[in-house]
Amino acid sequence: MFESNKSILLLKLWRGLIGPASIEGEGTKRRSGILNGILLILILIGVIYDLKMQAVLPTFMVLALGFAYYLNRIRGKFSHAVILTLGMLMISTFASAWLNDQAAGNEPSVLYYLILVILMGDFFLSFGGIILLDVIVLAGLFIYSIQHEPVQDIFLFFAFFCLILAFFNNHRHSINNSEISLAGEIRQQESLLLDEKRRSSHLSLLEEVGRQIADSFDQIEILQRSVDAVINGFGYAEAAISLLTDENKLEVTAIGGTEDFGYRPGYQQELGQGIIGHTARIRKTYISKNVQDDPYYFSNDSHYGSAICIPIINGKQLFGVLYVESNKPNAFDAQDAQTLETLATQISASIQRAVLYNQAQSNLKFMSAIQTVTKAVTSSLDVKVIFETVVNGLKQLFGYSHISIYILNDEYLELGAQVGYPLEEVIYKIHISQGVSGRAVKTKEIQFIRDTSKEPSFLRADPTVSSEICVPLIKDNKVVGMFNVEGDADHMLTDNDVNLLSTLAGPIALALDNA
Repeated sequence: MFESNKSILLLKLWRGLIGPASIEGEGTKRRSGILNGILLILILIGVIYDLKMQAVLPTFMVLALGFAYYLNRIRGKFSHAVILTLGMLMISTFASAWLNDQAAGNEPSVLYYLILVILMGDFFLSFGGIILLDVIVLAGLFIYSIQHEPVQDIFLFFAFFCLILAFFNNHRHSINNSEISLAGEIRQQESLLLDEKRRSSHLSLLEEVGRQIADSFDQIEILQRSVDAVINGFGYAEAAISLLTDENKLEVTAIGGTEDFGYRPGYQQELGQGIIGHTARIRKTYISKNVQDDPYYFSNDSHYGSAICIPIINGKQLFGVLYVESNKPNAFDAQDAQTLETLATQISASIQRAVLYNQAQSNLKFMSAIQTVTKAVTSSLDVKVIFETVVNGLKQLFGYSHISIYILNDEYLELGAQVGYPLEEVIYKIHISQGVSGRAVKTKEIQFIRDTSKEPSFLRADPTVSSEICVPLIKDNKVVGMFNVEGDADHMLTDNDVNLLSTLAGPIALALDNA
């Protein structure tokens, strides 16, 4: 057990010694680690020779190789370390051969160690570097052989060796270049295939959204179907559509996603707040590559990923924004932006189509109701029948909760008919100096009270009432009566109701005058 732990410790120490510095490229890192191992071995051999021989050359070699190790391991200068190592080995070999020759006059066989220099260069250098190294080695051997004839055979050996090695290196580099070129083409084809796949997915999304919203005229349904199509098509963490309200706020109308971020339909935020509010303000597509670093992003929890937000514009008017968030950073590019902008245009067109359809339906209902009430009131000369026709017709056709109609008698408005009020609270007689009704008679103008709690002259006959419209019935510039419509919290009155009731006022006044 102890021996095993010792071996593991030594292995970790060795890996730490030969581990490369921070260098880009896995191939260079691997060669840097091998160079570190070779340098440590050479340094160890040099130290042993230095201790044995007590000479200057081994000491100089150890120092130079130690500096090369420092450059490669600590500073990460792999190329400098390679050049220094090969240069040091070459110089040491020639110097050893010269010293041996001076000492004994024998054949300098130590020059064969230059094979190690050439083989190391073949592994660590580029093809051009290998050729340059071979030329330097051969030049040194040639100069040496001029003065020492025995070296001529060594020179011829190395010349033949370098020639064969250069031939194989050239062939090897040609194969490597072909493989690199082929790998590049494969990567390019894969990239094109991925782009085509994404483009196909985007087109499928647009087609699916178009199909989903084509048969709907309901605004909420159109928005929710669009959000669901985006989530089902790409599996984003969140997608939502927020619409601009009358109060100039953005309200979440449709939302979905693979994760629950805690937001629900009805959630509102100010214009300019968050990525959604910022997009609505600038009215341009906004892409956040990483929401953690985005100055506009805010959430109830911390999130990691990216987001894209697209304004939904109808003509020059901002309708709302489409927001999509992914768990992955840099998930959205120009192609995604183009697809989602097209989707936003589809949504805007569908909403506009739904609005026009609903307006047409509303106008049709409006005209039909006017025709029905007008026909009913003009077909009778009985005042009581006219009164009952008006209040019951408005309730049945438009669902008003509180309706009353009065006839003007001298300075008093006297009740003709009513519906929706508690019997014990019904106001049967109103002086024209009282209430909103009296003001309508005196001014001969329609009175629209959006919030009755803020109207001091309002006469309350039901505590649930929150809005009121009083319409004077005028014939020949003379007030003959007045009808009053009030709404509770569930039936808030709007400008559309004012338009409807003002249209009905003329036929009712004529029928009342005739009666």
